[in-house]
Amino acid sequence: MEKKEWVLVGLIIVLIGASTLFFGGRKYSYHVDEIWNYGLANHEGGIVPDIEYGKTYKGLGVYKDFVNVEKDERFDYVNVWKNQEDDVHPPLYYCVFHTVCSLFPDSFSPWFGIGVNLFWMVFIIILLYKLARAITGNTVEALGIILVYGTTVVFFDSLLF
Repeated sequence: MEKKEWVLVGLIIVLIGASTLFFGGRKYSYHVDEIWNYGLANHEGGIVPDIEYGKTYKGLGVYKDFVNVEKDERFDYVNVWKNQEDDVHPPLYYCVFHTVCSLFPDSFSPWFGIGVNLFWMVFIIILLYKLARAITGNTVEALGIILVYGTTVVFFDSLLF
């Protein structure tokens, strides 16, 4: 890619990143699978939180132990791997996610997951640009493709999930 192309792709990545920060700052609820991501990456007691079914919980409550990495559980990839053996997902994502959570023990933030997603988004946009450029043979069309793709509801939903 030429320098001008890198600059334009970079500007689109910055636009998408800034939009993600804007929407991420307004995130107020979680899908059950988001909570499960934290648990599968961080929980030392298996892949199910210790809850009473039918009871309503507010705040993190009983989920605190499920989603947080405690100081003595930091960088415990054997546990991450064990949790994935008991579940159905490939462990690489959860190892990366556990690493980020391990940097901030005893805390919970949606930014841990959003940060991982933003990191990979940069590579996805660059690869999509290169693929679109190779298929169309046109820089403007390839830039349009990444701009449209990178500003869809589905894309932002994936970044904020």
